[in-house]
Amino acid sequence: MDLYGKNDESIPQKVIIHYPGNKDKIYTKGHLKYSGYINYFSNILWIIAFAILARNGFAIIIPIFLFFTFYNAPKRDNYLKNKYGEGYEEYADKTNGLVLFIH
Repeated sequence: MDLYGKNDESIPQKVIIHYPGNKDKIYTKGHLKYSGYINYFSNILWIIAFAILARNGFAIIIPIFLFFTFYNAPKRDNYLKNKYGEGYEEYADKTNGLVLFIH
């Protein structure tokens, strides 16, 4: 992962996703094969780390960050179910939820 929060797989992902033969297929490679919510998991980790390092009342805003982190999860699931149908349901059954390696 570089300083901007992108990992080395971001460019190949864009190439694979935008290839015409992959138009109606869900992308299940790279870090997405481990968890469907890998970005939410990383957000939780950095928020917890911030709270530990802050060690003061400012850490009270953590629930606000967590609210915005999880607010879009159901919308994302519904969007992917509508777009990919059974392919997304198979992917969701195979991958972990929020936390890595816990199904």
